[in-house]
Amino acid sequence: MCLANGDIVLADFSNCSTTVVASYFTGFYDISQGDTDDTLYGIIENNLYLVNINTGFVNPLGSLTAIGFNGSLEINSLVKESTGILLGVNTDSPGELFRINVANMTATYLGNVGYGSAGDLTFFEGELYLSANQNRLIRVDINTPSNSVLVGTISGANGFSSVFGVVTIITQNPCSTNPTYELIATGGNDTAILDETNAQSTLNCTNITSSSIYGASEVASDIICSISLELEEDVTQNTAPTYCDVAVTQLNAIPDPINPLGSYSYLWTEQGSSVPLGNNASLPININSTTTYVCLITDSGRVAPDNVATATITVTINQPPTQPTLECWETATLNTITCSWEVSGTQPTAPTNLECWEMANFNTTSCSWEISGTQPTQPSIECWETTTFNTTTCSWVTIGTQPAQPNIECWETAVFNNITCNWEITGIQPNAPTNLECWETTSFNNTTCTWDIIGTQPTQPTIECWETATFNTTTCSWEVSGTQPTAPINLECWEIATFNNTLCSWEINGTQSIQPSIECWETTVFNSITCNWETSGTQPTAPTNLDCWETAAFNTTTCSWEVSGTQPTAPTNLECWQVATFNNTSCTWEITGIQPIDTRNVSIVLCEGETLTLDANSNIQNPTYQWNTNQQSATIAIENPGIYTVQATDGCYVEITNFTVTLYENPIIANIVSYNSSIIVSLENQSEYQYSLDGVVYQNSPVFTNIPNGVYTVYVRSYLCNFIITQEHLHFYIPQFFTPNGDGVNDYFAINDLEYYNNTQVIIFNRYGKLLFSAKNRSVKWDGTLKGKKLPSSDYWYLITIDGKEFKGHFTLKR
Repeated sequence: MCLANGDIVLADFSNCSTTVVASYFTGFYDISQGDTDDTLYGIIENNLYLVNINTGFVNPLGSLTAIGFNGSLEINSLVKESTGILLGVNTDSPGELFRINVANMTATYLGNVGYGSAGDLTFFEGELYLSANQNRLIRVDINTPSNSVLVGTISGANGFSSVFGVVTIITQNPCSTNPTYELIATGGNDTAILDETNAQSTLNCTNITSSSIYGASEVASDIICSISLELEEDVTQNTAPTYCDVAVTQLNAIPDPINPLGSYSYLWTEQGSSVPLGNNASLPININSTTTYVCLITDSGRVAPDNVATATITVTINQPPTQPTLECWETATLNTITCSWEVSGTQPTAPTNLECWEMANFNTTSCSWEISGTQPTQPSIECWETTTFNTTTCSWVTIGTQPAQPNIECWETAVFNNITCNWEITGIQPNAPTNLECWETTSFNNTTCTWDIIGTQPTQPTIECWETATFNTTTCSWEVSGTQPTAPINLECWEIATFNNTLCSWEINGTQSIQPSIECWETTVFNSITCNWETSGTQPTAPTNLDCWETAAFNTTTCSWEVSGTQPTAPTNLECWQVATFNNTSCTWEITGIQPIDTRNVSIVLCEGETLTLDANSNIQNPTYQWNTNQQSATIAIENPGIYTVQATDGCYVEITNFTVTLYENPIIANIVSYNSSIIVSLENQSEYQYSLDGVVYQNSPVFTNIPNGVYTVYVRSYLCNFIITQEHLHFYIPQFFTPNGDGVNDYFAINDLEYYNNTQVIIFNRYGKLLFSAKNRSVKWDGTLKGKKLPSSDYWYLITIDGKEFKGHFTLKR
């Protein structure tokens, strides 16, 4: 069912519940079966849509083109006649019937039913029924629509009213060859069972939806009636079994549902062959190559084409690998589950407790262990050795050490006696020498095995020229005698006595120091105690309190100080504001003073297209002027914005004036738009501008609120300059509400000045899609009545078309 809020729901009348399968931004007037099990067609006047109930996607197919009919297509009922062909009826009387070709998007006029559609068409037991306005049920003659018959007015039951639709549903045995059908009427949020002979209704579901039901369509039985089939191997329940070498098993067919409406029949074949293999739910097989089987089941009690299902299963046969090479103790067995050879058997245990020289080798011929090996021969040994067999290393171990050779002198010889197993020593030391000198000693040399004589007579000492040396054999040493000549005395302080070893006598040398040079104020005297010249006297004191430009110099001729220097000349040609002062610290003249300069900043606005005069306006008497434009007058005329600077001076005092000139642009209207009841003016430039709709009363805001529809002249003027720009604007907006209470405020749903457009149409309808008001190519002023009767407070919907552009929405009528 399609609802007013745009939802499409799947209804289950057995428990009066619904499930949303798709949603759109607006409600469809009616829906019908699509050309596939998962699609529906939807209609809104002349616009056709395709809805996928699995994905919820809505695909607009476009606008229908009427054939044989010049009026407006306002179709609000729809039913599927055949694949790609639909039937639909216009909303108002006389209820034009159309055959819709989906592929060509055409609606061919078949004739007038005589009753305007309320919102639904359905086929029931071979007849076409229309839910018409005023709760009427019409049996439609498709071939001659004017022969359509009024069955009756659908009766109300327990509040059931406002019938928009009729739909055919299956209530019992939907999948059998003889299902039970019912005709269902929808009204508001309720549904009722309808008697097609007299239009009497029996309420079956109340408040089944949260929004009003606009239309309905039956669901194809294929969605709920089809059967499915799965094939599997009997033991493992595998749907793709794999075997090794050969498969001896059974295949089972498992249908869904398990219980048929009639009875299931089975037909097993190999894929690509029509030869039957079996006709039971199970098929025994014995194969040695990969084979694909096909099973076809048929439910004798189910309506075609949903009474059959087919499935395939492939049994894969893998060839086993080559049998492996075995040891003599092994056997190989083929595992048909893993399709591999399994090797078993264990090599016989090797013998233990062997002698260390023995070795066990496995004989693959006899498949047994053989022992070989001989103990090593005992070795020959010395008199001091013993031998033992070591089973760990499997060898003879000889132990024992020859007695150590004794330490002997160089004149001795040691020989081992194998009889006594001992060492024997022989030999005598040589005699020591005699008649040695007093300085000689003797020692035995074990290396040469002889006596060594060592020692040297003491060296004769070095003696002075006055000395003599004699060797004493008793003390075994040299003895020195003799005395040096006496040194001379009474020498001058500058003289030195030195002994000459060559002449073996004393020599005197030395010279008195030279008298030093002295200053004019000094005297000098030789001091024989210190053996030096001594100088005395002091230079005259240098003069003090000199000026910074004076210098003192000592004259060695007159032996006195002389002062010279002149103060620097004071500077001349000073400016009028300068003063010269002598600085004794830097010893220079310093010039101080700052030229008096007065700086002023002036901001001025230049109106666009005007000439502005700038005046220096100086307080200096008889000044000269210099502008940054190279002009030299007191005033200048300018036409462009920028920064202008003028300097006025009398040669001493200076005045500088900086003029900042800003261009005040004339307003330029970028666009004027209507937003709800407001007019909004946008400018290309921003500044202090004022706005008006009558050229008299101005405001600072560019937004005018609560403005009725109409053609207005918008005025924009500059605040500082005398300039006004105007532009006409057609103000159009759709009211959100109106209050027809006669107080003169919002008494009408009004849209004025539509005559300024080429082609306009305004349609107003209620929440159920009923047309309440329409107007073409003229202004709208609706007072909230239908045929003179006041409509209640509620939300109402509009569809406004202006030069091909559509505006959809709703507004509120408040009383």
